[in-house]
Amino acid sequence: HLKTDIGLQINRWDENTRAYVELLIEEINEKTEFNLRTIAWKHYCNESTRVLVKKKQTDLESVVKAVQLLGLIKNKLLDGEAVRTALQQLLA
Repeated sequence: HLKTDIGLQINRWDENTRAYVELLIEEINEKTEFNLRTIAWKHYCNESTRVLVKKKQTDLESVVKAVQLLGLIKNKLLDGEAVRTALQQLLA
């Protein structure tokens, strides 16, 4: 992907491999519904990099959480699924 999609030519164990991974992750974050982050990982004396993958929050999920927060401010615990269903009905 680095070569075909971004245009970077690298050797397999180049000393800048981590930087290339960071560039690839940045591209993925910008162009997909996923949010990736690198985590430095040590196992015995070896260092490596792990990638944490999360799905980006949709606009609907942001509104659901905002409504739930408003409910908590008013001392009401609102079920996320009930809020999501109500919002979807309003938007239909």
